[in-house]
Amino acid sequence: MTDAKNFDDSPFIFRQWAEHAHRSGQESEMRGQFAYEDMAQIAKALTVQQLQLKIRNAALMDTIKDATKQHDRVRDLYELAPFGHLTLDKDGHITQLNHLSLAIIDETRVRTTIDNVAKHLLFG
Repeated sequence: MTDAKNFDDSPFIFRQWAEHAHRSGQESEMRGQFAYEDMAQIAKALTVQQLQLKIRNAALMDTIKDATKQHDRVRDLYELAPFGHLTLDKDGHITQLNHLSLAIIDETRVRTTIDNVAKHLLFG
């Protein structure tokens, strides 16, 4: 495994080394191998890494917010369009439809049912 003094500016390498020491039961031996300066350097490197992760996390959260806004905008355009939208699969089956399409289909279904009942009652 990596020697303890080989961590330099990479807390990741130090972390791998520490995890290996923990798994192999050598934690107490590991603690004695670092001088105060080494621990200060490790703490500084970990602090820098933590700040970098916070910055990346903030950027990811901003990206999620932007993607959510875009998704909501597209959904509203689809759902609230002044004409019917249908999404079909490769076999021609409806997989999605907006509110107006649903209203048109339901109205057609109701009219067809009423026409059929009326025909049946009138013409037996």
